[in-house]
Amino acid sequence: MAQLKHSLIHAGKMASQDVRTFLANAVILDEDSNPIEAPNGALVDLIALRADTTYSATGREYDVYDAKAPAAEYKDLALVDYAGVQEGEIGGNVIRWGDKLYALRVPAEVATRVRRPAMHDKYWLGEANFDVTPAIGDAFGIKAGEFVHGKIEAADEAAHQGYMVRVQIERELTTGMRNQGHIYMVEVIKL
Repeated sequence: MAQLKHSLIHAGKMASQDVRTFLANAVILDEDSNPIEAPNGALVDLIALRADTTYSATGREYDVYDAKAPAAEYKDLALVDYAGVQEGEIGGNVIRWGDKLYALRVPAEVATRVRRPAMHDKYWLGEANFDVTPAIGDAFGIKAGEFVHGKIEAADEAAHQGYMVRVQIERELTTGMRNQGHIYMVEVIKL
């Protein structure tokens, strides 16, 4: 049986844990600005504050952005950190409990937490957050038009401009008695 690849993000040591300005909220959109679901740990570009007149006559949210998969020239890079929970139905009532840590997808039109990366941030990503299977020492950057981290060849690292992380640690993701694949701790080495 083929091993499932999960997307996830788990903040290891990030500036956004202490400095609230590194945190924001976003609704994820496709290229045509339609709300779509997105995987946890997805790279996104925060485009602009979301249009909304609920709390402000100016017509803009205070801390919810429209976000899309980043282009080669991105504006304000962030990582989706969806705070999903276990959910079920009992007797016609929807019950939610606990934290779910992997294989989360942000539903379309739901504002989710995003973290702006800072130099030397360390965080964990799942196998599905990369375009190829990572190895310790590999470098990754944005993959234009996609939510995943794209591999940067060693020969191209010095010339690479913008966001880049290096894989520092690899571990198995185990839940209960089941292996759910691998997770990778990355460190931001360029912005």
